[in-house]
Amino acid sequence: MKNIFLLLAVATMAIAGTTGKLSGTITDAATKEPVTGAIIQVIGTPLGAVSDVDGRFIILNLQPGTYAVKVSMLGYDPVTVENIKIFVDQTTPLTVTLLQSSVQMKEVVVSAEAPAIQKDVTSSISVISPGDIDALPVATFTELIGLQAGVVGSGNNFHVRGGRANEVAYLIDGAYVQDPLLGGLATQINNDAIQEMSLLSGTFNAEYGNAMSGIVNIVTKEGQENFSGKAEMRTTEFGIQEYERLHEMRYSATISGPLYFQKLKFFASGENDRRGSYLPFGYHNSKTFFTKLTYSGISSVKLSLSNRGSSGEYKNYSHAFKYIPEMYEKTYTDSYQSSVNITHTLGETFFYDVNVSYFNQGINSGMDKDTSQYIGINDEIYIDTEENGTTYRDFYA
Repeated sequence: MKNIFLLLAVATMAIAGTTGKLSGTITDAATKEPVTGAIIQVIGTPLGAVSDVDGRFIILNLQPGTYAVKVSMLGYDPVTVENIKIFVDQTTPLTVTLLQSSVQMKEVVVSAEAPAIQKDVTSSISVISPGDIDALPVATFTELIGLQAGVVGSGNNFHVRGGRANEVAYLIDGAYVQDPLLGGLATQINNDAIQEMSLLSGTFNAEYGNAMSGIVNIVTKEGQENFSGKAEMRTTEFGIQEYERLHEMRYSATISGPLYFQKLKFFASGENDRRGSYLPFGYHNSKTFFTKLTYSGISSVKLSLSNRGSSGEYKNYSHAFKYIPEMYEKTYTDSYQSSVNITHTLGETFFYDVNVSYFNQGINSGMDKDTSQYIGINDEIYIDTEENGTTYRDFYA
């Protein structure tokens, strides 16, 4: 029997955040007075701000990641601050001092340091960046979750701080991707498509719902200004028997860049993961894909269209049916999601999001035959065989 679950998520007044904020002050190095009218630009993006009469500035809707910010003002040396880290739902502080100059001088480059205490964070949070994903020996993002403090479990079932597995909510780009019937994770996504993953393990904000013990919030990557790509293959089949018997083979590829013109960017990623077993007849095959289009050609408006899908086929070794492997149970899963996100910035301190998402999950468990042909674990099937003219009756149990 095939059970299909449908979930339609429509934008509400409060949805999970997918961007961060940069705020700070610009001051004169000699007088310590605020600098009014300084231009703050986030390099590599169209985002920026101008400092007010108190030298303060705010830049909203920054995708999570690491940036360089340039500050310039007539009569002062320009300053570029590098290694500024932006996190989802958090405010990164930045204070820049400018030196007065009457002649043209070289640009000053400084490196930002993360504050020891994040004042706007009220919950326990673990943030995983693309650099962390590349550095850790993990194949899927679920393995990353299992490495975090306060988390136990494996596969798609995790317990955060002693809670049940269905008490954890999972979001991708602000849309829920958990099983609408039983709870728990209902999808997979390629590690190369993740820009940032955060785990909130208590006292999370009111924008998150349908969770009691933890929130896993994933923000996906977007296309860049320049073309880039990546292809990778991992395998255990390289001639060493100890590893070759596992029969593991994983392919993944990623490509991103501008599409026709700079205001329209794309990102695409896919993966095929095939894993065998040292036990007879067991295997685990899965496929995932992710695509995203981002358009920023309209002033103060950003439009994103994304599609994501995953499918899997699983069969575990069963000792009860070791002599009749055609009776092994197989499980087929699929999950698809399409979403549209519109972000409209009305001012330096105000913006709103409209997010519409469609999520489809399916599962089919059986033996690729009619249920009337199923054999129970405790059933006995008698088979007559003939040897040297004599008929023998054997049975499988």
